[in-house]
Amino acid sequence: MLSYRPANLDTDRDFIIAMHILGNFENDPASLRLGDINAYRAWWGHAAQASEFLEVIGETLQDERTIAEVWQEDSRPVGFLWVVFSRIAGYEMTVAEINDIEVAPTHQRLGIGTMILQHAEDLARERGADLLRSETGVENQGSLALHRKLGFVPYRTRFEKRLDCPDAVL
Repeated sequence: MLSYRPANLDTDRDFIIAMHILGNFENDPASLRLGDINAYRAWWGHAAQASEFLEVIGETLQDERTIAEVWQEDSRPVGFLWVVFSRIAGYEMTVAEINDIEVAPTHQRLGIGTMILQHAEDLARERGADLLRSETGVENQGSLALHRKLGFVPYRTRFEKRLDCPDAVL
């Protein structure tokens, strides 16, 4: 049975970091992936990024609207959701920004991502958000399709260019 609970940054640390690394890997362009997921995980795990990432989540939890949940199937973690809230200056609007939404590879394509995203929308609305934003990589076809299916539309396009090897294709 699928359920969710508030994330505990101490006991869920390894799972949250693993989900964040997977999400980054799936959404980074191929030129930044540093090989396969295992090489990427090793690089990311040895950097100070893991501790800094958990520290940022902890800081955002000071806002009672922040959503940080572990989704589980029969008490086994299978997904992670992290949503933060902010105001858009000059527009008097509150934005709920999905910083992380990830489903373990063993549970992808089973409808769990759809449930988590719909749940995030419901909670964002309940907590006063006017907009729900989410970001995904241009190569992450599954995530792009999921977002479109649930009514998300692109609102901005970001470009980047590698300066260390200008002929590289991103």
